[in-house]
Amino acid sequence: MRVKLVVGAIVLFLAAASWLVTDAARGRVPAPPAVKARPAPRGVVWRVPVPTDQKVVALTFDDGPDPVYTPVVLDLARAKGAKFTFFVVGRQGSLYPDLIKRMAAEGHAVENHTWDHHEMTRLSERQDVSEIELCDSEITRITGSRPSFMRPPRGEWDDDVYRATAALGYRVIMWSIELEHHPRRSPQQMAQRAINLARPGMIILAHDGAVDRHFDRTKTMQALPILVDGLLKKGYRFVTVPELMGMATDTRQTAEAAPPAAR
Repeated sequence: MRVKLVVGAIVLFLAAASWLVTDAARGRVPAPPAVKARPAPRGVVWRVPVPTDQKVVALTFDDGPDPVYTPVVLDLARAKGAKFTFFVVGRQGSLYPDLIKRMAAEGHAVENHTWDHHEMTRLSERQDVSEIELCDSEITRITGSRPSFMRPPRGEWDDDVYRATAALGYRVIMWSIELEHHPRRSPQQMAQRAINLARPGMIILAHDGAVDRHFDRTKTMQALPILVDGLLKKGYRFVTVPELMGMATDTRQTAEAAPPAAR
């Protein structure tokens, strides 16, 4: 009796499996829901391929301008003869236009970090366009020059963000190394980690503002001179993102570069 029950169960199982396969082929059994994949990173840049003899990096700053931190960064750049890139928030720029003017006057690149620093993946494509355009207009009004590059807040982007930036003629700039990767570390440890990881063509992320969270950027300000001196000692030059992009040895690789393992 037990053998008959086991055999019967196997027969029922095989019959059910056969029905599922047949019906799936006929399209009656719904396929499992597709998982939305992240878009291919066309036009999104994490690192720029440059000639091996060019020891250059781009040090970039997000979330400013800020009346406390941005002057510290600008004073450091002037003292060291370095050029930086500032991804500014349009609303902040409207509050502190003189800092934006100083960035441009001293040879730094002023680029787009949206108007309000909203997380763009939570917005519609139309809202994404508006965020970029408002910031674009403010930077252009203050500096007289239109920015060419955009970094989405928190580095979050999706299909809508990509389409919005591409439609407006922007390239999305991410980063290779984040200075504040472990904010609990000391300024010396933060700087030394970035110095150790730096390679030609890399883009370093730091912050000179805190628009949506009241971060204390004191450690960042303390780490910056150590970082700059350390890389200068190793023979590196600090160039702007536009300058770095102009040095690219392979624009196709620049457009489809993958994020590095260590950020």
